[in-house]
Amino acid sequence: MIALRRFALACALLAFSGCGFLDTDGVDGTPLGDGLSPYGAAEPIELCVDGARVMDTTRPPGLCHAEGHEAAACERDDECTLPESCVCGRCVVKLCEFSTECPEGTVCSGSPRRCQLRCEADEECGHLGVCENGTCVRACAAQTQCGVGELCLAARCRAIACGPTGPNCGPAEVCTHQFLSAEVSGPSVVPAGDGLALYAAVLTDGASERVLYRFVSRDGLAFFAEPSAPILTASASGVDLAQPSALATDEGFLLFYEVDGGAAIDLAIDPSGEGLSFESTRVGLTPSSAWENGRVGAPSAAWVEGQIVLLYEGGDGEGIGLTASADGAFTNAASPVIVPGDLEDPARFSDVTEVRAPFAYVSRAESGRRVLRIYLGAQGIARPASPGGTFDQSNLSIAAVGAYLDGPVESLDFTPHPANPVLGRVQNFRPQDESAPSLVHFAGKYWLYVDTPEGIYVARNPAD
Repeated sequence: MIALRRFALACALLAFSGCGFLDTDGVDGTPLGDGLSPYGAAEPIELCVDGARVMDTTRPPGLCHAEGHEAAACERDDECTLPESCVCGRCVVKLCEFSTECPEGTVCSGSPRRCQLRCEADEECGHLGVCENGTCVRACAAQTQCGVGELCLAARCRAIACGPTGPNCGPAEVCTHQFLSAEVSGPSVVPAGDGLALYAAVLTDGASERVLYRFVSRDGLAFFAEPSAPILTASASGVDLAQPSALATDEGFLLFYEVDGGAAIDLAIDPSGEGLSFESTRVGLTPSSAWENGRVGAPSAAWVEGQIVLLYEGGDGEGIGLTASADGAFTNAASPVIVPGDLEDPARFSDVTEVRAPFAYVSRAESGRRVLRIYLGAQGIARPASPGGTFDQSNLSIAAVGAYLDGPVESLDFTPHPANPVLGRVQNFRPQDESAPSLVHFAGKYWLYVDTPEGIYVARNPAD
């Protein structure tokens, strides 16, 4: 269990924005140096498979465009000609739900809803174009005068939605899908070359079991499936895979993951070290300790002092276990190292009832001492600066604990961060859920990826 030691912290509660670790001292009064100042507001990332955004959506998946009218390659919206946006590396007219999804100068409007040029007068819409309901309807004499995702119909650029169940595009037209309807969860983000690799569980629309994908990114925000197919599927039908944890070692690339909702934690191995093709799998852990209540899941692995430290969730949010092995043969923790009550702080974080999906991160304090920090999802009430209203609601936020690596990892003495929760989004004056954290240092910043009901988000420290 955590030895509950609390420290005074003279600072205001970050109640109205995405928040992160405040500048606080370590357990010996020495400032810790790994992403401890506030995080900027969390934002969604883009996940792409074969040019389509992976989203849990019921929107029409695509737009018709003329055969031979190919999209230009891009990395950013400003590389495209409005009204086109950069969608999964291609300049196309973007399907949308809200104007916040659209580039500057455009608004989400029309049927189907898409990013269109904003206007107040006809002259803003080009030669013979008209301004209708605040958006431009551009004139055209050829398909190439319209954006990819529009058709030149009756001398006007128009958008026609399409999809596998209809409507269908006409002759000499192609339906280009912008969406792959699926749920993505459990991010595990690691360095990969000059960029990042993100491993996650994907449940596509109509499927009953999740499979594991690998996505890569050069900027930490737009990720592309590489390969385009799952990198790991169950060996038997009906088996669900979730919550991957990626770890590169001298012996190869290891991928821990949860099986069937906590029936086991398995381990897949890629001897090449690339994390692309896993040649063998084996059971890493099954429930056996009483406190696990028949469930072990949400693994997180880290290389610590010459061995693999494996954190995992036991029971239904009842505790976090820690076990270590030099050869990959793990034994169950006799008791949890973190339980909900360990995070209780009447002044800042109260009524904590669950701890979930841990993440292990090794850092170094300013004093030079190495620190094992555990980020995790915690169900509780984050106390605002002014009580009342709709803030006093229990929700999942990101909390953290830490311990100096001064002895055997199985006997580490963890201390809660004095500013828990360290990340808690607020939207429309209501706290939002986030869990399953994954932290990586990239491009001079600390990037904290989290699960949310809306998809995977990332917050950065220091903020932009």
